[in-house]
Amino acid sequence: MDSFLKDFGLDNKWYKELRDSLPTLSAAILAVLLTRKAVRYIYAYTRLQKIRNVEINRLKDAKTSWKRSVLTKITEAESERIVSMKFNDLSNSLRQGRLTALEVLRAFQRKAAVEDERFNFIAEPLDSSVAEDLARKLDSIPVSKRNNLHLFGIPVTVKESEMLAGYCSNMGVTSLLGSTAASDNPRVKVLKDFGAIPFIRTNVPQALLSYSCENPIYGRTVNPWNTSRDCGGSSGGEAAAIACGASVLGIGSDIGGSLRIPSAWTGITALKPTAGRLSAMGLLSVNSGQTCVKPTAGPMASTVDALIRAMRVFSTKEMFDKDASVPRQSFDNEELISERPLTIGLIEYDGLNSVSTACQRALKVAADVLTANGHRVISYQLRDNTMCTTRYFPKAILSDGGHRLNQLLWGDLVCSDMKMMMRILSLPPVVKKLLNFIFYRVLPEHLSASLKMAEGVESVGKWFELTQLLQDYRSKVMEDWSNEGIDAVLAPAMPVPAIPLKDAPLVKSVIAYGTPWNVLNFPSGVVPVCNVTAEDTAADASQFKAIDFMQTILKKGLKGSEGLPVGVQLISLPNCEERCLRLMKEVESAVNFKPLTAYQ
Repeated sequence: MDSFLKDFGLDNKWYKELRDSLPTLSAAILAVLLTRKAVRYIYAYTRLQKIRNVEINRLKDAKTSWKRSVLTKITEAESERIVSMKFNDLSNSLRQGRLTALEVLRAFQRKAAVEDERFNFIAEPLDSSVAEDLARKLDSIPVSKRNNLHLFGIPVTVKESEMLAGYCSNMGVTSLLGSTAASDNPRVKVLKDFGAIPFIRTNVPQALLSYSCENPIYGRTVNPWNTSRDCGGSSGGEAAAIACGASVLGIGSDIGGSLRIPSAWTGITALKPTAGRLSAMGLLSVNSGQTCVKPTAGPMASTVDALIRAMRVFSTKEMFDKDASVPRQSFDNEELISERPLTIGLIEYDGLNSVSTACQRALKVAADVLTANGHRVISYQLRDNTMCTTRYFPKAILSDGGHRLNQLLWGDLVCSDMKMMMRILSLPPVVKKLLNFIFYRVLPEHLSASLKMAEGVESVGKWFELTQLLQDYRSKVMEDWSNEGIDAVLAPAMPVPAIPLKDAPLVKSVIAYGTPWNVLNFPSGVVPVCNVTAEDTAADASQFKAIDFMQTILKKGLKGSEGLPVGVQLISLPNCEERCLRLMKEVESAVNFKPLTAYQ
């Protein structure tokens, strides 16, 4: 070392001084880097806070002005008379001229304005003058020419993440404020083509990555059945609007239960189509670009008949012409009205996530209905279900290790149900690996595996492996169905009814009965069956098995859940949505579930 230093004109004393100062120098460099990052974060936070406050004030003024306007255009009694009508009765009255599109629009606008004060499901109202002009244009169409307009005069609600001309879809993320869509997406265009009238945009959770429904721009939406309970997400605003009677039909989206979770928790119906059956253009997603598990838009409604009507219009030339990537698959009415007995696999328990007494009862009621209709209901267990839920799904959804999400939320106000996930995702890669190494040894495998998603996919080669793994998994499951002669599956929509608002960040396992069908890309729908009773909650106190801390929290949340709605989930093979709808209609017709509006 001495000779080396002498070559550069240095002595051993200089080397010792440098060595001794290294800890101080390193600490100084680290302090500078951390200070620089902190300054950048504070600047970003301050800038975004100003932008967010401006938008919040604009939305507040827009909603106040809109509500003040629509409340004066129709009486409460007339509004209630119209909004209380069932979908088919409402549609027939419109098409036959017994009701005008304008008065129906005003009835639902008034209902939405009133109910939003309690539940906060409106992200932003659409320009009422534009909606009224559309209604007047429809009213000018002769009754004899209305039959082909399957949604003539029906007011519809639209999830905030659906791009609409002149409006900003930001998913509750402040950094996305400012840009507006140049045109409506194909789904909204098709709805309008068939006579529907969009009139409000509905709330979503921040970045669409929660089954709660809260963000720093539009606030929190609560469950109309019980405002201390969650309405679900990410299509929570849609579900709340339909549940309280402010809408009969809307558009949501689903990548991990986002249509089905809120529908199950609010007592409405929804269909998650096969990804690709509907156009995906203009459908926002925080992880757009990953193709292992694709998001899909889908209808949500007060009745299965409304879902059927929506799928009819989404399966037409109008849709195919607006997006050439959509398969030209017309609606299969023969499958819908078929009386052929089916073999239905029944999933009662996935082996990991306990199901509440009320949800078990709903399954039994639905199974009995289907059996009485001549179908054969057999026990079924989805292969590798735990692996699918804890490894395949999270690995695909956050394959970038949360990089995109961190970019979007840098400096933003992060909502309570997102904070824990964001803390993990924002850690340096080496820290993530170290924590997962520890978690793997101290936590149950199904929990440690879910946390590993924070690491993302390590390389392009690993991404290829994951893609192939999921393709093989889908093939094996379809082979299982073929070998067992299964035509459809009946499963819990959710393992528990709507949870308390405070529990959402802590019980991510509730999605376990929904995510496999996203991974498999099988269509699935939710239909309400019954309500939680005092007998159900009493039985849960002793029978609900809590095998980990998440399920312990879920068990506590079952207390006080009396009266909440409970639904079931029906699943069919890819591109067989009509079979799902057929079975959903059979269950709906037999159980005679009373929606929330029946109690108001």
